[in-house]
Amino acid sequence: MHISETTVRRPVLASVLSLFVVLIGLAAYDKLTIREYPDIDRPVVTVSTIYTGASSKILERDVTSIIEDSLAGISGIREITSESRDELSKIRIEFTLETNIDTAANDVRDKVSRIAALLPLEADTPRVAKSDSDARAIMWIGFSSDILTSIQLNDYLDRNIVDRLSIQPGVASITIGGERKYSVRIWMDPEQISSRDLTIIDVIQAIKSENIERGAGRFESVDRELGLKLDSKLATLNEYNKIVIKHYGDSKIYLSDVAKIEIGPESDRGFLRANNKSAIGLGIVRQTKSNVLDVANNIKAELELIRPSLPESIDMTIGYDQSLFVNESISEIRFALTVSMILVILIIYYFLSSRTATIIPAITIPISIIGTFFVIYIFGYSLNVLTFL
Repeated sequence: MHISETTVRRPVLASVLSLFVVLIGLAAYDKLTIREYPDIDRPVVTVSTIYTGASSKILERDVTSIIEDSLAGISGIREITSESRDELSKIRIEFTLETNIDTAANDVRDKVSRIAALLPLEADTPRVAKSDSDARAIMWIGFSSDILTSIQLNDYLDRNIVDRLSIQPGVASITIGGERKYSVRIWMDPEQISSRDLTIIDVIQAIKSENIERGAGRFESVDRELGLKLDSKLATLNEYNKIVIKHYGDSKIYLSDVAKIEIGPESDRGFLRANNKSAIGLGIVRQTKSNVLDVANNIKAELELIRPSLPESIDMTIGYDQSLFVNESISEIRFALTVSMILVILIIYYFLSSRTATIIPAITIPISIIGTFFVIYIFGYSLNVLTFL
């Protein structure tokens, strides 16, 4: 007996099954990830190493080549490409599609940790990361001010805004564009340094030896025990000016004699502009399986709560919002589905001229579409342009 015969003879059973399909379809729809395009990430792992002050040639010889040689023995590698530029070495390892990305990343970390001792001491620890297309910001929020400097604006956002946005549901991290952090900038005078028979290394070592904070053990007696801390952190520009670089008998050479010290941005290489003004941007990076629309709506709701508390000198605008594109794409597809269903029902009624024959597909088509959401959820797909079509 076919299922169609069963449903005709037992309409109550058919109704219950239809309601069950609708129920599980709606429940699955609420859990599905909504995005513009499917998740088609290839198994790619990147190894990034920062070596401050080093040229591209030094990075290629002392970092990139060493790491590349150690990675060659990992199984499942399809292609290795590398890039060495000033202060940065980046190696991209693409694996075959059958390779498990988590296993591959662990293999890469194991290989890199084995050769860490061969890398220059001044280089940062290599950072191994899985490549993820979702690691791009789905929204950029620009903050600008005509009164505050970029450093002051960055400091305000870091203290008052970043944490409030980062704790929103579905947010993985906050990317800061045009970042300007407070730092002490020391501009050395080559002529003054050479005339005093000094080198740049002498100046750097003097600063490091004066600007320290570390534990110094503990002081124990019969009745009490005290923890000791060696605290020599420099807190003001005047303290930096008084750092002694070298002794010549009774005379001293201070840092202020050979350099100019000032408060400035940690790095001024990159910049960001919003509405023709210099700005600081906050990029919202969502979690891999989170819903783009839900994350964007949560961020917008939080921004409306933040806006009244902003100083009058700070302007806040949303420069980019991926949810707008996702919303428009899904709205167009929903409209196309609705029109298609209406046309199908009208054509059936036109040719058959039977209300019963028309009502049946008018009910079963929506039930079938809603039930498909459960199938999409079971297979781990997301709702996007392709799955909707």
